[in-house]
Amino acid sequence: MNISGIGGDYLLQEMASMRLQASDISGRGAGSVPATAGKAGEDFSEVLSRALDGVSDAQNTADDLRTRFDLGDRSLSLSDVMISSQKASLSFEAAVQVRNRFVDAYRSIMQMQV
Repeated sequence: MNISGIGGDYLLQEMASMRLQASDISGRGAGSVPATAGKAGEDFSEVLSRALDGVSDAQNTADDLRTRFDLGDRSLSLSDVMISSQKASLSFEAAVQVRNRFVDAYRSIMQMQV
């Protein structure tokens, strides 16, 4: 079973892409944006929405596998179920950390004096 590209993997790829785009814009770094990056001019809310959809998909996949295993599906092993569950957990933790960083950044901006 392979669910790479969903959840945490996707979120990390998007974060790396945004970091490269930001460094290109600020002039600190030169280079091309990797193929995993979104389309040029893509709205940040769309990128964030896709990343959260990936987290949701990973959690739904883990729940589905867990239910199938509990019902006696012999095509699944316990390790498949546990790996899927861990991927879902890690992708959720990554999303929570990103949210925390955004909240901290928002608070910092709101405390700035203009």
